[in-house]
Amino acid sequence: GWEMSDAGEGKGDGYDDFLIGAGGDEENGAAAGQAYLIFGKASGWSMDTDLSNADASFWGESAGDMAGTYTAAAGDVNGDGYDDFLVNSPNDDDGGDNAGQTYLIFGQASGWSMDTNLSTADASFWGEDATDYSGMSISTAGDVNGDGYDDFLIAAVGDDDGGDSAGQVYLILGKATGWSMDTDLSNADASFWGEEAGDGIGGSLSEAGDVNGDGYDDFLINSRL
Repeated sequence: GWEMSDAGEGKGDGYDDFLIGAGGDEENGAAAGQAYLIFGKASGWSMDTDLSNADASFWGESAGDMAGTYTAAAGDVNGDGYDDFLVNSPNDDDGGDNAGQTYLIFGQASGWSMDTNLSTADASFWGEDATDYSGMSISTAGDVNGDGYDDFLIAAVGDDDGGDSAGQVYLILGKATGWSMDTDLSNADASFWGEEAGDGIGGSLSEAGDVNGDGYDDFLINSRL
């Protein structure tokens, strides 16, 4: 419960679903982390439900990844009619020591299973450099370019491109095909970095809807340092 989020309607059954993160979970290694998916339903909810009874779960690839520290709905990024969602792994080392990685999981009618390794996600994005901690914050952005696909944001609060720990936020545009695992965030569709060293932008991200009425969704990036 360190982080919880809406997951959208991933199964297309008319019920929205949600995610519960457990970044310290050790089932796949010390602090590999795990995110649990709970399906919506008309009835049958109860108090004191153990997360071992979740409908599905996703754990980090390696010890120390802390997968599920943040989770987020992504909207329907590939336009197939099913909502998709994001699970982060901010301490993942695939792109460099603590570069971080964010996993994208597509919605599907058949659902998922417990104890799914995030190496089987539909796509993933890792930080450009060591200690970027990419995925420390993640969020849907809505449809920012009006093409009918939802888009999403990945923050790398430790990124140094704009100055030491100025931070950088990456925008990934939705598309029907062409998603892949182990995508370097240098290949994102756009990015935004902090004004000054130490800003650490992107600690919080949010979709904003269409605030200026131009037909395109807008989004928010904070700089709390």
